[in-house]
Amino acid sequence: MKDKPKPKPILDNYSFQELDSTFKGFESLKRVYGLAKIFGYNNPDLNETFKKMDEEKNKYKRMKEVLYKFNELFANRGWMAFESLNLELMEKCVELAEEKDIEEAENRLIQYYCNREEIDFLIRHLLYFKDFQPRKEVFLKALEDHFNKRYHSSVPIFLMMIDGLVSDVKQKSFFTESIDVTVWDTIVGHDSNLGEIQSILNKGRRKTTKEKIDLPYRHGILHGRDLGYDNQVVSAKSLAILLSLRDWVDAIREGKSQEEKEYTTPTLKESFDQIKESWKQHEEIKKQREYMDKDWKPRQIIIGSDLPSNGDIESYEEGTPERKLMKFLSFLTKNNYGKLAMYITNLSKQEESIGKLAGELRKVFEGKQLKDYELVNIIDKGAALTVIETKLEFTNDQGNSIIDNRVFRLIYQDNQSNTLIRGYHDGEWKIFFNFANIEFLELNN
Repeated sequence: MKDKPKPKPILDNYSFQELDSTFKGFESLKRVYGLAKIFGYNNPDLNETFKKMDEEKNKYKRMKEVLYKFNELFANRGWMAFESLNLELMEKCVELAEEKDIEEAENRLIQYYCNREEIDFLIRHLLYFKDFQPRKEVFLKALEDHFNKRYHSSVPIFLMMIDGLVSDVKQKSFFTESIDVTVWDTIVGHDSNLGEIQSILNKGRRKTTKEKIDLPYRHGILHGRDLGYDNQVVSAKSLAILLSLRDWVDAIREGKSQEEKEYTTPTLKESFDQIKESWKQHEEIKKQREYMDKDWKPRQIIIGSDLPSNGDIESYEEGTPERKLMKFLSFLTKNNYGKLAMYITNLSKQEESIGKLAGELRKVFEGKQLKDYELVNIIDKGAALTVIETKLEFTNDQGNSIIDNRVFRLIYQDNQSNTLIRGYHDGEWKIFFNFANIEFLELNN
């Protein structure tokens, strides 16, 4: 039997090689410009552009180092890098580990995955993913157990969710030796990530023990051998793997599980075209930054003074996030789920019918009627993101009510779900679906 070939380093991913080639092209262009300056040619805009490119190159270089080192340091401990994971978190953990404090680094990861606000995006990213819909209700219950330290319940369910989702996609269990989870040109699907984690979790556990474990060994836990699994570390690692699968499935749906394409060094013309396109993109980014620095500033809004907490729609300026949210809430009081669905952002950029999303909303609000609502605070977090704090009152058929203090995030997008700069582009405000836990509100006051 032939030995399994040694996997290529993650730094040899196709996209990394492509970006390496692009930066080399800019280096060549910078040298040519340097010669031109000797003969008296000087362009301040080019000087600034090359300076910015050097900054971007350094950021890119550091990002590659972080990804590589994160895998080297943490994969054998059950943690993995993936596209949607917070890069600053990975960078901080790598720094701590390099300072010989890997235990503190791992503690950062544990606390991250046990903080609902920190991983809110990752949860929603998975929760409203079409492939994950059948598991939504059970997953929400497991999350509640996880955040309330009922790890004896959360861990088995997370492991079952991993097994089921992978089986749906690959027609094989994640915990079988024959499955290949590598996906070309990805972070999550690289051998040093999901492949390494899979091999660790798939280890046979043939001895019954009460000793505390710190890795979610599937066979030991679900077959009742590893009785010491009931802890925060195992639950956090199980959840982390599950959340990473969204990026993995996305890559497979994009066709990246097919045969790997080898990177070939571009011809001189291809390099020139690539540089020209990158230059155009860089110039566009520069214009956007200039707009941000000169023309965009966060608004300072006082509810009750600048805007009513709950008024007629015309009281709120056309094209503002608060007007969009107030219209959204007014439709919710009327149970107009079709209209509500049109106001929600599509995080995955996959086609999902308004009717299907409306049906999901109907289930979420079943037995709960929005009776009253008001704005509490409006914060412009950026040119494309506004956070709005609200106070909502829900009632049920028995007349019971509950006050729900809920934060909405609104993002400015085009009709392809691309994020835009407000005022620089024409777009519209969309609302992040923020009712994941409303199904657990108990109206018993």
